[in-house]
Parts: sequence; C-alpha cells; structure tokens
Amino acid sequence: MIEKYYILSFIYLIIGIILGIVILFNKNLSWLSYYHSHLILIGFISQVIISTMLKQITTLTGRDLYKKSFEKLTFYTFNIGLPLFFVNKFFGAIFLGVAFASYSINIIATIITSKIKPKICYYYLLTSILLPLGALLGFLGFIREHFLLVIYGAVVLIIIGAMSFMLPMVMVKEIYSKKIVDILLISYPITVILL
Repeated sequence: MIEKYYILSFIYLIIGIILGIVILFNKNLSWLSYYHSHLILIGFISQVIISTMLKQITTLTGRDLYKKSFEKLTFYTFNIGLPLFFVNKFFGAIFLGVAFASYSINIIATIITSKIKPKICYYYLLTSILLPLGALLGFLGFIREHFLLVIYGAVVLIIIGAMSFMLPMVMVKEIYSKKIVDILLISYPITVILL
C-alpha cells in the first residue's frame, strides 16, 4: 500500500511543480497558485507524512495498525478527495476529512494500545492531532490558523521528531540533549497553538 501512496504523492508533486513553473512564467495565471500550493502541501507533503507514519508506526510499536482497513480507507478517500476538492471544495473536503480522520484514529489508537512507545511515537501522536485539526480550520475559512497548524504545527513538529529520532542513527552518536527533545515535544505544540 505504501508504494501507491508514494507514487501518487510524487505525481501530485510533479503536477504542482509544473503549475509553479507556469505561474512563474505567466503572471496572468497566478490564480493557479491555490492549486499549486495545495497539490504540493496536501498531495505531496501530507500524503508522504501520512503514509510514512502508517508504515513506521508498526515497526516502532511492534504491533499491527489498529485497523488495517483504515489504511486503505485513508488512501482512497485522500486520493479521491484531493482532485474532487479542486472541482467541488465541499465534497472534496468531506473525502479529505474522512481520510484525515481514519489516519488519525489509526495512528492514535495504535500508539495508545501498544506496550512499546518510543519517544517518536508522541511526535506522531501530536502530528496526528494537529494535521487534521489544521485541515478542518482551512475548510472552515480560518486560513491563518490553518496555515500555522498544518505547516508549523504538524509538518515542522514531525520533522523535529524525526530528526531527534533518526539523527543519532545517522551520526552514530547520542543526541546532545534528550531533555531539549522532551521540552520541544511539549513546548512546541503549545507555542503553535498560542500563535
């Protein structure tokens, strides 16, 4: 299943890049910026985060996903919802909402019901709350809050978590301060919400 997620995410990235180039060379088509940004942010970045988390959470927790069927539900509703979103925002958002909800439930329930919970799981948990919440705020028209929660909240938070987890493996040395990582896990989401 993860291969399908990645293939479609890269298709969205390529289309988004092409639209960006078209906009760059023809300012009269700047109205395409909405499609360009959403293809890259939702189609590529969000889908890569979702699919990677769905794959990695089983390894990190040592258990299967809470609901394997939710993985397929997430994939199909996400990839029906995004193109539909550009045609009919309301119906597309419903499909995307189902995708984000099924993904979040799967990640959160897998973490909560697992006995093994490495620190990165808590970053996954918070990201699984902030990403759909940010998407919901965008649908409701709270654009600034939508942007802050999705980009600064979910995307940056998962990058911080992934770096704190993977950097020691890459550098073959312990992270400088695990306390800083623990502080960031709590303070960063609070700061984003307060913004």
